[in-house]
Amino acid sequence: MSKKKAPVLRKALKSRIRVVMAERGIHTITELSRRLKAIHLDVSKYQLGRFIDSHTPLWNPWIIAGLLTVLDCELTDLWEVTLVDATADEKKRQEEKTRRREG
Repeated sequence: MSKKKAPVLRKALKSRIRVVMAERGIHTITELSRRLKAIHLDVSKYQLGRFIDSHTPLWNPWIIAGLLTVLDCELTDLWEVTLVDATADEKKRQEEKTRRREG
């Protein structure tokens, strides 16, 4: 009888940006983009959407600072730290990467 391996856990960030947007009465990426432009931060709606939904591996400090400004919040409001199974998470990321290449 083989023993089941314990999962390898690692910390991950879960975006709460859309929750904070809703709490501030901002219901669309377009509205958020408009508010960012008002503070002289010009970000495309496409790039902003990918950033908010965690579909980009790059974190732009200008976007983060802009979000903190227009949403009037702290970093800990925008992301929640969670524990994930590192092996399962890596498999999921590889499947998503394959789908994007094929799609």
